[in-house]
Formats: sequence, structure tokens, C-alpha cells
Amino acid sequence: MKSHLFFACAMFFSAAVIHAQQAPANGNVPISVSSGGGQYGSMFANLMNKRTKARYAILGTPYLFDYWTTGTVDIDGQTYVLEQVKLDLVEKALEVIYDGEQKYIDAYRFTRFTLYDQVNNKPVYFTNANLYKVGGKRLDSGIMKVTQVGEYNILTYMKARLVHPSQAQLINGVDPRPKVVKENFIYLEHEGVVYPVRKKKDLEKALSRHQGKLKRYMKENKLNVKNEADLMGLLIYIQQ
Repeated sequence: MKSHLFFACAMFFSAAVIHAQQAPANGNVPISVSSGGGQYGSMFANLMNKRTKARYAILGTPYLFDYWTTGTVDIDGQTYVLEQVKLDLVEKALEVIYDGEQKYIDAYRFTRFTLYDQVNNKPVYFTNANLYKVGGKRLDSGIMKVTQVGEYNILTYMKARLVHPSQAQLINGVDPRPKVVKENFIYLEHEGVVYPVRKKKDLEKALSRHQGKLKRYMKENKLNVKNEADLMGLLIYIQQ
């Protein structure tokens, strides 16, 4: 899938530097969504999962951002503007305030969405992971963070699960609450081809056009291939 297709959200932010995430408009008119008075409209309300949030005590947080923030979500070609939303990685869903209650939009329902990172003061872009194929096999539905760096996209497949203590651990006095365990799996996408990145050798395949610069960069810099900031620095360097 071409890089520019990932970011066809109607957004209110833009940037011009090579390492910035970009969101060209797609012509859709965003639909505003009220945050607390039940004013979402029947069309949007019908898209939401009717279950309420499960109440359970856990260690850690299932959310990407613990605070409520603004964002957009694309469903069936329509962009909705959300006033209060969180990303629940355990549920693989967006949690929104609807009529005074917390409701879900499951990952399989949307193609892409954007959340505003209030700490770093920037929008963050996501798609459904099942839009991508790796080695001819489509990834499972889930949350894929997309960071555009020039001609490349860093794809971060974000997963989280609840791990319950064993009986032996409980007997030994371990906290009985399940623990949130988060995992990120990194891929690089270029011209529609997706490459898994698990070790430095994987970069040689994904960045075969830039072997000289790649070798120089890795020789002169410490590089953690599982760290998005490290990969961004590498991609900026090789495209200069």
C-alpha cells in the first residue's frame, strides 16, 4: 500500500520536515461528535459496540494515553471527529464517551484513526493492522501505529494482554490482580512492501537501496531496532 494512502484523514494539524507525520486531506467532510450529551447522531451511535467497559482491577494501564483526548476515526469512508477518546490496547478498541457512558469502537470496524498526544503536542496516526501483508500473509486485526519518515513508514504493531498470576505465585503472596503486558512489533514499509524488523540484519533487507549509509550509521551510532526514535534517526540520515 502506498505511503500516502495511510494518512488520508481530515486533520487539523500539518508539518513540513522530513521526520514529521503527514496527513493529506482526502476530501471527506469530518462529522463532529459531541462528548457528553448523547449528540453523536444515530449513524455514529449504531457503529459503536453496545457493551459497556468491563470493570476489573489490574496492574498497569491498558491505554496508550491515560488521559481523554481528541481525535478522528474513519469508518466506511466517513471521518468522525471525536472529542473524548482513549485507545485501549487490551480490548483493541477505541473507547469513547457516549451518553455519559464509556463505549467501544472495535478495531475491525475502522480503517484508520488519529489521536492527539497532549504530552508531545502532536497528532499520532494509526491504522488497522490487517491492512498489511508480510510475506504474503495478512496480519491479524489490531492496532498499527504509523510514523512517516520521508519515503518510509515505521509501522508499530501495538499489542497488550492481561497476564494472571499462577496458583504458586498467589500462594507466595503475589498481588492477585492481572498485569497488563504490552508488546510492540516493528515493521518498515516502503513502496507497498512491509519488512519485519527484529534485528539489525533485517535492516539490510529493508534498506537495501542505502547499504553504504546504513553501514556507516550503524558503525558510528548505537542503534536499537526496537526503538522508534532510533529508527527515525537512521531513516532521516539515509535519506539526506
